[in-house]
Amino acid sequence: MEGLAQHRTAEAVTTLERAVEVAPGNGWAWHSLAYAYMESKQPAKAATSFERVLVYAPHNANLLYNTACAHALAGNKDKALEMLDRAVADGFKDKAGLTADPDLASIRSDPRYLEIVKKLG
Repeated sequence: MEGLAQHRTAEAVTTLERAVEVAPGNGWAWHSLAYAYMESKQPAKAATSFERVLVYAPHNANLLYNTACAHALAGNKDKALEMLDRAVADGFKDKAGLTADPDLASIRSDPRYLEIVKKLG
């Protein structure tokens, strides 16, 4: 079953890459492509795609959070922390999720991460 899921994810990535090539202003396609990249373990590409969606929804807390996760997984610590801080500033409130999310493991020891968590109370 795992092989089938990987194949379908690869197909989705290919289809969505074509979609954004044809219609680069399609925020929905960029958003879907970002999730497909995350599923296919391509966090740097996911981060870039999420950032394309932020053009349309710059204050969407969940989108900012997902962008932070992608950057953290891609090793872009500063950008991950920036996006996470923006997510909290724009209303992200899930402290339990934030502190348990394995996507953010690479930034947990950073003092800036601890400051962001403190903002959640």
